[in-house]
Amino acid sequence: MSELPTGIVTFLFTDIEGSTRLLQRLGDGYTSVLATHSRILRDEIAQAGGTVVSTEGDSFFAVFVNPRSALVAASEAQRRLNQESWPDQSEVRVRMGVHTGEGTHGGDNYAGLDVHRAARIGACGHGGQIVLSQATALIVGSTLPVGTSLRELGSYRLKDIEQTEPLYQLVIDGVPADFPPLRTIDTVPNNLPIQLTSFVGRRDVEGVAAAIGSSRLVTLTGPGGTGKTRLSLQVAAELTGSFAHGVWFVPLAPITDPDLVTPTVSSMLGLQASLEDPDRRLTEYLKGKEILLILDNLEQVLTAGERVKVWLQGALGLKVLASSRIPLRISGEREYPVPPLLLPNPHDIGTPETLATYESVALFVDRARASRPDFELNIGNAQHVAAIVARLDGLPLAIELAASRIKVLSPAAILERLSSRLSLLTGGARDLPERQRTLRGAIEWSYELLDSDHRMLFNCLGVFGGSFALAQCESICGPDLAIDVLDGLATLVDHSLLRAVATSDEPRFAMLETIRELAQDHLDGEAFEPALRGRHAEVFAGLARDVSFHFTRENSRQWLDRIALDHDNLRTAINFAIGQGNADLAFSFCFALWRFWQMRGWLQEGRGLVERALALEGGSTGSRRDALEAAGGLAYWQADRAATIAYYRQAIECAREAGDPIRLADALYNFSVPLTVYEGAEGARELLAEAVEIGERIGDRERLGTYVWGVGSSDYFDEDYEAALAHYQEAARYLEGTGAVFQIGWNERMMASTLIKLGRIDEAESHLQRGLGIFVEAEDMSAFALHVRDFSELALLRGENATALLLAGSTAFLQTVSETRMLDFVTDSLPSLEDAISAVGREEAEKLVARGQAMSVPEILAMVGHQSHV
Repeated sequence: MSELPTGIVTFLFTDIEGSTRLLQRLGDGYTSVLATHSRILRDEIAQAGGTVVSTEGDSFFAVFVNPRSALVAASEAQRRLNQESWPDQSEVRVRMGVHTGEGTHGGDNYAGLDVHRAARIGACGHGGQIVLSQATALIVGSTLPVGTSLRELGSYRLKDIEQTEPLYQLVIDGVPADFPPLRTIDTVPNNLPIQLTSFVGRRDVEGVAAAIGSSRLVTLTGPGGTGKTRLSLQVAAELTGSFAHGVWFVPLAPITDPDLVTPTVSSMLGLQASLEDPDRRLTEYLKGKEILLILDNLEQVLTAGERVKVWLQGALGLKVLASSRIPLRISGEREYPVPPLLLPNPHDIGTPETLATYESVALFVDRARASRPDFELNIGNAQHVAAIVARLDGLPLAIELAASRIKVLSPAAILERLSSRLSLLTGGARDLPERQRTLRGAIEWSYELLDSDHRMLFNCLGVFGGSFALAQCESICGPDLAIDVLDGLATLVDHSLLRAVATSDEPRFAMLETIRELAQDHLDGEAFEPALRGRHAEVFAGLARDVSFHFTRENSRQWLDRIALDHDNLRTAINFAIGQGNADLAFSFCFALWRFWQMRGWLQEGRGLVERALALEGGSTGSRRDALEAAGGLAYWQADRAATIAYYRQAIECAREAGDPIRLADALYNFSVPLTVYEGAEGARELLAEAVEIGERIGDRERLGTYVWGVGSSDYFDEDYEAALAHYQEAARYLEGTGAVFQIGWNERMMASTLIKLGRIDEAESHLQRGLGIFVEAEDMSAFALHVRDFSELALLRGENATALLLAGSTAFLQTVSETRMLDFVTDSLPSLEDAISAVGREEAEKLVARGQAMSVPEILAMVGHQSHV
């Protein structure tokens, strides 16, 4: 211990890249290679004044008092390793990581965040590369070893490190200096949220990681609040480098319908589930990929376990880490009960230093410091802290709630209050597991610390289905409260019953699911509950109405993103309206949101809600017409011919009965589109003529442009391309300046299709590019398949056979993964495709098509000249 320096020191971590492969190649000869490597490292570390702290296999951990000395040792070692003549023309490539920080002893080694950071830096590099932290780079400055220089690599997110880390490379003259991107969380496909608190519980991470190594389905079980989600995220971060196609986190807490699990997973992976067989489509996507799926909170959709089984059977590279209060009970599942955090022996507390090594105490101290930075574990409070975590059974959420009170209560006072509520802490329902009863008690205890006004606010928050904005809370909860809403929310945040959510424009708040359940339980039966739920539905109906206008206009993406933020609340509000039998309110939701459902891949869920709403009795004729338009639109984009025609025909009847000419014109136009596609243009023209007459009478340029576009489409499907082009050009004049970008985009696409038929290829491409650009900007995938199909046809006409076949494959891929099924009711054959196949040869053509089918959406869009936001 005395030989290891303390204070500010510099750590060096090294290991041989691909040592296992090297061992397999060299066999017994690997022993001499390892010995030579070890001699070189020991020589250079010692000559530079460093100390070898430990070695394991081919890995070295060394420490230096001077950061420049660490760089001297690392650079000289790399030079010698590069110059060495290794047997059998092998290469021994050693990656190295250097970081300067606090050197704190932990037994016969170092402990603390800085040594952990140094290890992570070492692990992210490549063989032959020296990666430095910003701390080391700044301290060394201009005093770099001779023949070296620094190269700035940018900021990276390292495993288990909260903040991004600026990293540098030490470039050595005469030694290769160009390497692939660093192996960090950023460079592996993933959607893992950044964790804002440190993680406690290394043994569980290692245990779960080992379980995933030997099993394809691991389920973390335990009651709410045991840290299943946090543990799964930590394991995922640790394993990102083990899955070539990424690690994907899928939160399922808001989902209560098992049929929506597959579409939700598909959405997280960037694709839409198929209407006909979503599990088969998802399985096809997963085939051949190495992916880890984190399925969080499955207990309320437990029957979805059979779907997980289907995915695993069909995609052998897939692994699943699930969390649930109940095991899935499917073959191949390995259950991992998440244990409570390690507790100290109540009969042998020991010193504060010993006590701090227990996970439960470490969590309490860490969270207490978040509330009161000067908190220290000492002789005076150590026994109280040990008793607190023991009383809370080592349950993470209960400990965090208790620790948050350190701002106003001492550990002794916390223990006293906790002790007086033992009956409350263990008073849950008898059919619940013991730890869940204890957890509920811990949350109830935190709830009891609130005064009556703040309890009232907490109860009111049970109305929300997800996160919520401050203004929404003020409108919905404010009328029932005697306190300022913002002050009340701040108090709940301080009590760890609520958390603030970082957003760019408005304050938002969210609850942990376990705490939300408690709030909902307290809300049930309150006298004000019906009025509160009614205000919630009205507020979100107003949001939907206000925002929906923008879905098809300029800057549509920001409005679609905005509504996505409150999707869980909208689900709650729609279901409330349907459950109350409030047809007009339910219809208004359907009409306002159907474009969002179409554009953002929620067709299946949206259509189910609309059909439930239409089953209600009552409602005005006009609002029912609106819901029928939504139902017809969703069915149309799903290529459900019979339903589309039935819904649109009923919409016309309702519009005529309501006597609303604008809605009638819209209904006539809507019905004309499937008639044109399915039954020919003749029947559609009469409807369109009436719609155009109404549009001219009311002087609405945007609607006139849309209706004239319908006339052009009738011409197109009648193969009168000159007439179609003239009508599309007329539609463009009407639409110009209206901001109706959705309709402008489709007008551009159909004008391009018409120009292709007329042989005016360059003009067609210009219009096609403009149209697709509008849909890419909106992140609207519903239009992609048709556009890419047209780009494939353009390539065919230009004799670019390989490009055409790639895009033909991409079109098939987009048709497969998109719920819209648009190509089902337009021609999806490509003229001259067989000629292209003959030109390149059938075997090569099949490879090109297969390669196109394997391309991602961003790759496809980049190929046709667009940068994807998807």
